[in-house]
Amino acid sequence: MYLADQRVFAQARASVQQTAEFEVVMLGHCGGKADLSQLHTNTLAEISALGLVEQAEALKRIQKGEVEATEQQQYLYDIPIPIVSLADFQVLFPQAGRWKAAYKSELAADYFWSPNAIADFFNETNPLATGIKKLWFIRVAEAKGQNGFLPEVLCNLTDFSSLKGLHLALLPPNAGLIVMPDLERIQIPQQLEGIPRVRLENPEPAFLPCSQKQPMDDGHRERRNNDEMLMTITPWETKKIIANIMEPIHRYRPDMQCLWTLGLQYQASRGAPSISTDALKDLKTLRTDSRYSQGLHRIQFIFPYLRTDELLYSASGLLAGQITSQTERLGAWRSIAGIALADNCLPFPVIDHRAAAQLRETHGLGILVYQGGRTYLDDERLASPYSPKFGQAVADDSAQRSGEFVRFMGFLQRQLLRLGERILFSLDPLDPRPKLLLEQFFNRLHELGALRGGVAGQAYSIEQVASEENVLKYEIQIAPAFSIDRIRLSFSHQQGENNLSLNWEGF
Repeated sequence: MYLADQRVFAQARASVQQTAEFEVVMLGHCGGKADLSQLHTNTLAEISALGLVEQAEALKRIQKGEVEATEQQQYLYDIPIPIVSLADFQVLFPQAGRWKAAYKSELAADYFWSPNAIADFFNETNPLATGIKKLWFIRVAEAKGQNGFLPEVLCNLTDFSSLKGLHLALLPPNAGLIVMPDLERIQIPQQLEGIPRVRLENPEPAFLPCSQKQPMDDGHRERRNNDEMLMTITPWETKKIIANIMEPIHRYRPDMQCLWTLGLQYQASRGAPSISTDALKDLKTLRTDSRYSQGLHRIQFIFPYLRTDELLYSASGLLAGQITSQTERLGAWRSIAGIALADNCLPFPVIDHRAAAQLRETHGLGILVYQGGRTYLDDERLASPYSPKFGQAVADDSAQRSGEFVRFMGFLQRQLLRLGERILFSLDPLDPRPKLLLEQFFNRLHELGALRGGVAGQAYSIEQVASEENVLKYEIQIAPAFSIDRIRLSFSHQQGENNLSLNWEGF
């Protein structure tokens, strides 16, 4: 933004940021080189705090002019970048909005989805304070296709130089949600047709003077060149996508969740795209597979996409921003179902109420619906109930199938882990203060409405478990304001070995 005669101009820069309790990680494509001069000292410090010390130091040397930037550094591939406002992203990637994608399709066209998804994430009428709403953006090379997002190698979080794609998304300690809009984009088949255009009758042939000749096109369809679609990507099977998302999250970050939009296919009976029957079959297969069925709660499936001005895009950016705002204002246990999206958008393809109910009840999808002049998520449904342990059966199949419940459990894991880290080196196992800290934490949750009960004593109980010397262990039972009856938390601290363990089980 320039003022007067351009001698004075304002430029957005990152400032000292407040701490966000719930952060989002977005993996996606982005066009053009990055302006490395816009990497603030605080930004580099946050990257270094993730364990990527060598990458942060290399970027500092580039800024000082000591070394030349490599191609990966010029484009900031595979480096988590903290973004606290849309302006931060725009000055760091100034060409992002004008760059064309190499992969083009009939429906998704030739533009990247991540820049729009980031704008959607920060789009709200009542914005939070700077730093409270934080997004970690990980730029993925488009040429790598799906492998750039979901590397088919074992993840080792101690080897930072080998981490790529989704594995990097597991590093931010306060992150609770992962979205990948451009992975959804390249999963749309290249030749999948959209809504058929209205065909007008051809005019009667007639000779006209040159000055009165009309264009031969009817204006209702785009004339494509044979060499227009250059890059070809074969969509992965849905079960392969799901398995590659679930495995690293289960192994390293069970407190995180991923938003994922199921794919499309052409439905001849409607003459328009519809939800992929193959994707629903894969989802049904995984729900009956004991290796994956109780881990599907780590992915919150949504459908359909959104469309405005004939542009198709993912709803993950809007939903992630809405979840973050709701979590920061009211708590991680609050659902976003029924809240209008902050955008002038329509679901695509349109789903009638009967089909929406079937997808929600039978397959556990969160459906975007348009009603009363607004678009919203009808329910935060999960395809599989929450299970405390991967592969463990759940007695009540319908009691724990809400997306906000999984976010609440992830919030508890992160908060109790931080509490344990605080007392790990400072308190003696015989000191009564750990129990007081736990009581203070759960009293606060009860006051905010996260726990049931008329008084705090009815909402939770904390009992110290007898154990060997120098070992601190508590059994915590809570009654969340959800359909689940009770959760038991085992909090253990052993002073001599400096170990911290945190386990729980559902009832």
